[in-house]
Amino acid sequence: MLVEDTHVAYPDMDGSPTKSWIIMHRRQDPKSFDYAVGKRPRQELYDVLADPHCMNNLAKDIDSQTTLNQLHNRLMSELHRTGDPRVDADPMFEHPPYTDLSER
Repeated sequence: MLVEDTHVAYPDMDGSPTKSWIIMHRRQDPKSFDYAVGKRPRQELYDVLADPHCMNNLAKDIDSQTTLNQLHNRLMSELHRTGDPRVDADPMFEHPPYTDLSER
């Protein structure tokens, strides 16, 4: 069965007992499955001191917008400086199916 062969199912994750458990219990524990292999939101921002497990995404929090914008600008400057291909006029990785714009 495909889900039992964790080297074939979800090959972007290394095989492990945890991966096997998440896949085998994906219906009983969909939240863990989604955290492990679900699509990520377009932007993520975490307070790693207050939320060390990064469970509360602050990207949509109005109080975090200044920090989010500063970090975004800093990242884009570095990507442009280094000639990263993801900063093309229409970078493919910024659109579905690579991103999920829905709430998490």
